[in-house]
Amino acid sequence: MFTVIYAATALFAAALLLSASFWLTATFGRVEADQILFQARVPAKGADPGLVRSFLTRCLAPAAAAAAAAGWAAPILRRCLAVFLPQALLFTLPLLPVAAAAVFFFQRFGFFAFGRAAAGKSALIAGHYCRPAAGDIVFPARKRNLLYIFLESMESSFTGPEAGGALPGNVIPELTRLAAAGINFSHTDGLGGAAAVRHTGWTAAGMCAHHAALPLIVPAGAQVHTPGAPFLPGALTLGDVLAAAGYNQTLLLGSDAAYSGRANFYTRHGRFRILDLHTAAADGIMEPAHRVRWGFEDEKLYAYAQKELRRLAAAGAPFHLTMLTVDTHTPGGYLCPLCPRLWPQRYLNVLACADRQLAAFLRWVQAQDFAGETTIVVVGDHLSMEPSLIPLIDKNYHRTMFNLFLGSALPARNHKNRLFTPFDLLPTTLAALGVRLAGERFGLGVNLFAGVPTLLETYGPEALNRSLTARSPFYRQELFRGQNNSFA
Repeated sequence: MFTVIYAATALFAAALLLSASFWLTATFGRVEADQILFQARVPAKGADPGLVRSFLTRCLAPAAAAAAAAGWAAPILRRCLAVFLPQALLFTLPLLPVAAAAVFFFQRFGFFAFGRAAAGKSALIAGHYCRPAAGDIVFPARKRNLLYIFLESMESSFTGPEAGGALPGNVIPELTRLAAAGINFSHTDGLGGAAAVRHTGWTAAGMCAHHAALPLIVPAGAQVHTPGAPFLPGALTLGDVLAAAGYNQTLLLGSDAAYSGRANFYTRHGRFRILDLHTAAADGIMEPAHRVRWGFEDEKLYAYAQKELRRLAAAGAPFHLTMLTVDTHTPGGYLCPLCPRLWPQRYLNVLACADRQLAAFLRWVQAQDFAGETTIVVVGDHLSMEPSLIPLIDKNYHRTMFNLFLGSALPARNHKNRLFTPFDLLPTTLAALGVRLAGERFGLGVNLFAGVPTLLETYGPEALNRSLTARSPFYRQELFRGQNNSFA
């Protein structure tokens, strides 16, 4: 019986590692070790049910079949091989496929390079982290509202070659037009954006990078996703600063806000009102039984945002609404009835639809009475992981995340040919609100309007990523486990 259980367990593990390797690439395309380590600890509750079913049928089911086959064959193979092999070697044989599958998995997703970097220690975060004091942040006499829109997986790369993009044609013409009319911080002299760095490459980490100017690094044994769990309690965030300044704040998502700890982050840092999949039915946005993949489609999300913006504007206090779209999430995106059929690839049509819906929503916002006192920031939360993009984009192309500032209190300056990361968008957003920030620094970011060198411009991508991957005792003790995030 020991032989049967032992062999079945070993083959189950080997088959699961192999099937998961191919499933991750086929489903998410571009995925790296830091994201896998984070998501492996996040409960499936709140995720797209289709992804859960896909994992069960394409990973767990083959692994279970392999285990059953191993359990059936183990006694027979043991009797045959016992004639030629000693007992100790027989015991180690089932471990060989496990070891081979593990090496394949770890090599495929960069775990070995990640592990080497993580084994080191870095003082970069300790040396550069800036936590402004209350007196370092001065708001204008009349505070501007903030509308912060995370567009799921949106890149500045999604234009055609004529605009410096990576795709056969421009699938985001409205965003391109808006970027030309507003302010777009770019790594070129044309449309561009923020570079991806370690521990910022998935939605929860991207939101943390933008609104705390920090990577999301969860130490082993710790968690941020359980209800009420602390989320970087020692850090100061955009939400903390705006709450202290008297802003009413709302987080709006078309999915479950609790997933990956996002609700914890925004309720612990700024006392945000949370609107998501669970509140949408009660607020008349969708039918109680309605669900599309992660939650509800962007068409309903924008209607929800209009309703919430009216409520916030009527309250009389300055407001901050952060919202996150979801239709462009991998795999394949959600092809809704509004989506055009202009491109042979499904995902490009989903991107084109997201482009149109965002532009229509912004036209509505700019027609409201509060528009003249509102700064709008539109960003991609991280680079797209969509597998169907892989054959369309040159592997040497430098992909960046989209950004757009409308209604900025500052004119465009120092916004082209910059190397920057999502960390820099936090102090830049405050500057766009007309806030004066002593030293032009916040978290690991700098105010891009001020022309201060960023961490990426100072260290370069390789050194910066290596330092962000290495252990930071300061991050763990002062930011992740710290207790004082008060700001008044």
